[in-house]
Amino acid sequence: MDSTYHLVEARRRMRIEELARKYDEMQRQLDEKKETSHRLKGKRKENDSKGWWDAPIEELDLKDLIELEKKFERLQMTNKIAKNNDGASSSQAPEIGYSLANDPNASVFADRNHQGGGEF
Repeated sequence: MDSTYHLVEARRRMRIEELARKYDEMQRQLDEKKETSHRLKGKRKENDSKGWWDAPIEELDLKDLIELEKKFERLQMTNKIAKNNDGASSSQAPEIGYSLANDPNASVFADRNHQGGGEF
């Protein structure tokens, strides 16, 4: 009976050590993620102070890229309206705010040379 107790106790200690190692590894990963998050928040705050057009594209997610596309399209349309507005009525100007992001037949990743919508 004494030998059974020592085996159970040894197994229990091994399991505790294994769980402690896993905990330490997960804690290290969590700390790394927190540090990365903190750095990205700092960069985002820095970029927000510069202007939306200065944000590094590589760091944007799909939602941010779609929003950036909309902003560029609005800017482009505003420039076209300003160039064409040499006495013309604003009702003749093209619609502002149209985006491929709003077009269900368009794909965000579609090839520009491909004429079909929604396919890769």
